[in-house]
Amino acid sequence: MNSGKPPPAPLGATASSATQPGDAPQDAAAPQAGAQKAGAQQPDASGDAKLAARDPRGAGRRIRAAARRLFLERGYGNTSMDAVAAAAPASKRTLYQHYPSKAELFGAVIAEVWAHFIGGPDLPDTAEEDPRFVLREFVARMCVHWDQPDVIPILRLIIAEAPRFPELSEAFARTGKEPTLRKLTAYLEMLRDAGKLPAGLDTSLAAAQFLGAIKEPLFWPRVLASPIRFSIEAVTDRAIAEILRN
Repeated sequence: MNSGKPPPAPLGATASSATQPGDAPQDAAAPQAGAQKAGAQQPDASGDAKLAARDPRGAGRRIRAAARRLFLERGYGNTSMDAVAAAAPASKRTLYQHYPSKAELFGAVIAEVWAHFIGGPDLPDTAEEDPRFVLREFVARMCVHWDQPDVIPILRLIIAEAPRFPELSEAFARTGKEPTLRKLTAYLEMLRDAGKLPAGLDTSLAAAQFLGAIKEPLFWPRVLASPIRFSIEAVTDRAIAEILRN
């Protein structure tokens, strides 16, 4: 997944919001420069180079795994880049070469968590299949995704800390929510153009309403550890009926 280049920075993030207390400057050489000023021992870059030669993507995987574990154990605000480097383990030089800021590292963790769903099968590009069957399968896949390890805990973390760190909700929107909404909107547009949905239907609004109708009975009980009282089929069919009524 990781090419050695940092993923794009969260939308709207600034240098001040992307770098949290405990993070080193975004210049990859800054941690080393700070160590020189303090007379500290320099990281063993040769060891990182040897590891990278054996497994070019191994460092990125270790960094993301360590970051995910620390984010969930300590929270985003209480996790420093220094702690991630120590837990990976990786030198700070290697860490900042992969992820210049904590916000970018969190975005990479979110993308990895969401890859199970976003990277799955696309919705059909023809109207041949019964939309009820297609959308039931779509919602079933969403529920399977929500039940994957770390998905709900990561979402709880975002909900809890986004007021202080808006880059968390931006990362979730960019890597999880918006791609899902685009997929569903495109499918509804195709159904509308094929005459299976009302001609004047606002597909963007319909997609958002559909997801809202799904999440209230199927998603939020998972987040709040409450009982799920309705079946996927019943929830999906009611949501489809609302779209058709528009």
